[in-house]
Amino acid sequence: MREALIVWGGWEGHEPRQGAEVVKDMLEAAGFGVRVENSTAAFADPNLKDLSLIVPIVTMSTIEKDELANLEAAVRGGVGLAGYHGGMGDSFRNAPLYQFMVGGQWVAPKSGRYFENISPVTGSTRLRSQPRCLASASNFFSESLRTSSFCGLT
Repeated sequence: MREALIVWGGWEGHEPRQGAEVVKDMLEAAGFGVRVENSTAAFADPNLKDLSLIVPIVTMSTIEKDELANLEAAVRGGVGLAGYHGGMGDSFRNAPLYQFMVGGQWVAPKSGRYFENISPVTGSTRLRSQPRCLASASNFFSESLRTSSFCGLT
């Protein structure tokens, strides 16, 4: 069975716990065994390299050097890494290696304009401190699970 790790935390405005629950359900429906943790300490687990997929859902947080080194080694060794929006793209502003690994870093819109947005997780409407999402997390992961092999695993 393919095994996945979801690590959630950081800024509550991105609703990381609720997002982790949605992603967990989707991964289980796709046949993954899923472990959910709410601390980046999970990235230091020496068995990280044995997973099929890691999903960080952490916004505006920090990561310890040993945690990042182990995460990077697992990904370099073939473990899949997936995420969405600020839960992956704005996880660890203090960690350029992480930013290079995920291919970027979230930045504020040039115009400074922010939008009222409906949460794809809870359906609540409130002023968000990030630009409008173009697709819900569930749509992103559903499409990703249908079309991705996660480093050769189908």
